[in-house]
Amino acid sequence: MSGRWKAYRAFLALSSSDAKLRAEAMRRLGDLNLEPAEIGARRIGGAGERDLKNTEAIRLYAGLLKAYPN
Repeated sequence: MSGRWKAYRAFLALSSSDAKLRAEAMRRLGDLNLEPAEIGARRIGGAGERDLKNTEAIRLYAGLLKAYPN
């Protein structure tokens, strides 16, 4: 896992009251989960890991939309 991934996870674990910062962190974390999946799509194999990352990204984006619909 990258340092950025860990940093965004740590930030979201804090109870930040700044909704804009939380929304941005959730979006960026979702983007980071998609990066390895996009790279893996170009290789043969690794589909299981790619599927897990896609599932995590979808969960993050869905949570983002639910928490911040506007």
